[in-house]
Amino acid sequence: MLHLCFVTEYPMSKERPKKKSRLQLLHQYYSYTGFYGFLGSSLLKAIPLILLFVGGLVCNTLLCD
Repeated sequence: MLHLCFVTEYPMSKERPKKKSRLQLLHQYYSYTGFYGFLGSSLLKAIPLILLFVGGLVCNTLLCD
């Protein structure tokens, strides 16, 4: 009969692993779901509109003074 001994890699003390903060959990979730890629591509598409809006504000401020 063959007997195998399994060695666990867990410490013998009853310490609990440290809990992740809410921010770390959100970061993990967003990176798994691809939200960062979606956000980046959406911001790249919105840059021309943002620049147009800011340019309009600057022109309005300079011309109406």
